[in-house]
Amino acid sequence: MMVYGDTSWWIACKIADDSNHRAAVQIFDIFPDIQVIWTPWQRVEVFNSLRQLERAGIVIAGKARELIRLLEQEVRLGYWPHIEFDWQDAVRTTCELSAEHGLSVPIRGMDL
Repeated sequence: MMVYGDTSWWIACKIADDSNHRAAVQIFDIFPDIQVIWTPWQRVEVFNSLRQLERAGIVIAGKARELIRLLEQEVRLGYWPHIEFDWQDAVRTTCELSAEHGLSVPIRGMDL
């Protein structure tokens, strides 16, 4: 099964002292055949988030660079299948899903 790991999952997966780290890595025990894909958009979001966490002092100095280097190496080794897709189609589909479900499906970060 191929899945898209959002930025919060990647951060929790890669930062061992994140409060969600255990849950993030347990996904591999629950779904042993899972493949978490890596996209150019994740590269931007995850790497920027790691840098922001370091800037804010949440992770120690130099940790962002270390984790970025590790992720790049893992992608090169094939741990995270690199997927390119048609961005126009992705944006169009996202807009259609938002129009259809945006008023009825709660967004995790906005749930009350």
